[in-house]
Amino acid sequence: MAVPTVNDSNSGSETSNTTTHTVNLPATVSAGELLIVWMAFDGAPTVTWDNTSHGTWSNHIDTPGPSSACKLVVKAKVADGTEGGGTLSIETSASEQSVHRSVSIGTWEGTLAGGLNVPAAATGTSSTPNPPLATASWGNVDRKTIAIEGCDGARTVSAYPASYTLNQFSDASGGGAGCGLGSAGRNQTGVGNQDPGTFTISSSDQWVAATVSVRGGVAGVIGSLSQTLGALLLAASGLVGVGGISTPALGALTSSASSQVGVAGALQTPLGALTPASSGDVALVGTSQNSLGALTVSASAVVSSGPVGDLAVTLGDVIVSGQATVPLVGVAASSLDPLTLSGLAGIETAGQTSVSLGALTISGVAGVEAAGNTSVALGVLLTSGGAVVDLAGTLSAALEDLNASAGAGVPLVAGLSTSLESLTVSGSATTGIGGDETKKRKKIKTKSLVRAFRISRGRMRGVY
Repeated sequence: MAVPTVNDSNSGSETSNTTTHTVNLPATVSAGELLIVWMAFDGAPTVTWDNTSHGTWSNHIDTPGPSSACKLVVKAKVADGTEGGGTLSIETSASEQSVHRSVSIGTWEGTLAGGLNVPAAATGTSSTPNPPLATASWGNVDRKTIAIEGCDGARTVSAYPASYTLNQFSDASGGGAGCGLGSAGRNQTGVGNQDPGTFTISSSDQWVAATVSVRGGVAGVIGSLSQTLGALLLAASGLVGVGGISTPALGALTSSASSQVGVAGALQTPLGALTPASSGDVALVGTSQNSLGALTVSASAVVSSGPVGDLAVTLGDVIVSGQATVPLVGVAASSLDPLTLSGLAGIETAGQTSVSLGALTISGVAGVEAAGNTSVALGVLLTSGGAVVDLAGTLSAALEDLNASAGAGVPLVAGLSTSLESLTVSGSATTGIGGDETKKRKKIKTKSLVRAFRISRGRMRGVY
């Protein structure tokens, strides 16, 4: 674990009364960072936050001061990487002045639920705003704590809480009708609850004070960079974010338990081997080229290639077991040598997709669905149990051997071309080939409940 870092910040103010307030976001923001905005208002208007310009923000503080003379608001979100240099348009029910501060934070736990702790704000009237105690269930962890105060009357900060020496900030919108805002941070390793202590402002006035605690996480690989890693192992709730304009080369990547690996943005990621286990998650999104030597997914793990952007995914071997799923969606090209599915595993290839499979084996209730404008070339296709292979849409399916047993089914529908060297159907299995298609079959075998097949107008239908 590592202490979170403030990677960039911005600020601004409205120095005359208005109902529309512009918030300036940090100039540089990378996907996966924590974005926080704190904002003070002169008076206590109803604040309507901008959840349209740069996604939805979570509310953590929206507290008026004594006599409704001021208000402090704290909002946060996990960045998607598009917010850098952007602005928000905040509306208030009454015409007021305002001051704000925005920060982007990296090397944090990665989720608002597990990585951000903001207790209820404190209020008072004095020259010493006192942020509240921040307790958390994290125990002793690496953390960044930010003390914040917002006050009436455009007061400025003359002293910050003891030991809060990082990123000290003080601004005021001006005049007796204005408001003031101050903040400062502290980094600590292996500590628990935090009680920052008091600010000192230029004169006694009404105030609202808050404490924001950010939990540390595994260092992310973000921004414009080149990163070479021989092997990367994630355990428990570990998180690695590879985002921005980057070229990370990973010899081997293993994620376990609830760990996550996010590869996002415009990047090229060659991975020697990728293994998510248990509930681990690997997301490969954006404009990307991802080359994986071997991919193994077990239990309820998920590997997502897409659904956003254009990408190419080359996989040497794909093995999916348990309830694991590997969706390949969007504008994508996927090359898989052998593909094995078991249990409730599923492979879905959707959108404008090309999938080349040397051999496909499906057992249990596993399923493969290839839909949309799709080309599917399969050397050998074997289905057993309740497994289903659905090849639908405008596609070309070339199958040397097709074997469906027990309750398995292989429907090939819509406009397609199907070349089958041999077709074997047993038990209660079904093979439906419909639509406009061309078929070549050297051998057709039927067993058990399959009593006859009727071939009419280029269609093959099972009669039971």
